[in-house]
This record gives sequence, C-alpha cells and structure tokens, in this order.
Amino acid sequence: MSVTGAAAMGLKNDTNAFYDSEILAIVRRVKSKSSGLVETTLWGWQGRRSQIGEREQRKLKDMARHYGTKLCPVQQGCEPPELVHTLGGWLATRQVRLKNVYDDAFFFMTGQ
Repeated sequence: MSVTGAAAMGLKNDTNAFYDSEILAIVRRVKSKSSGLVETTLWGWQGRRSQIGEREQRKLKDMARHYGTKLCPVQQGCEPPELVHTLGGWLATRQVRLKNVYDDAFFFMTGQ
C-alpha cells in the first residue's frame, strides 16, 4: 500500500518496483505450520527521497495496531531478506527525475 499523509491505497501495478519518493506499507500474513495461528508482519518502507511526516508515521502505526503487530521500519537499500522473499525474491527501486517522469533509471536489488 502506498502511504500518503493519513491515507493508504493499494498498488495496482508493478508491486515489485518501488519508487525512491514513496512510503509503502507491506503486509505479510501467513499461517504458522507449528501453531496454526496467523503471523503478521508489517514493513514500512521509505524511499531515499521520501519524507515521512507525522501523518504518515501515525498511519503506519494505526495499520500495525489494526493488524495486531509491530511496525518494522525499512530504509531503501536496507531491505531484509524476508521482505524481498515476500515480494517473490526480487525488488526493483526506481529513481524518477522530476523534469521528465518518462525518463526512469532502474536500480535493482535481488534477494534469496
């Protein structure tokens, strides 16, 4: 989900491509084989050029409370392997130039 101010909206396309100007919430819910209970992880991903304000912080904390878990903050370039695995094993971060949004530069991070 993309977090802007006090709002969070689902992503429609390119769920493995993050922009360095975004703040994203990634929720992973899996059923534990050992206990049979649902385990939830919420990562709050912050791109290098994004600025997380009080409203975004509050929204992420509210989402963590809603899902009954704690927020795991993640800075661009410091993604844990578990997050990359959740995304299917790869993640691309994009840097969009302000002058021309069609002239993108790709930066890839792979995980196992």
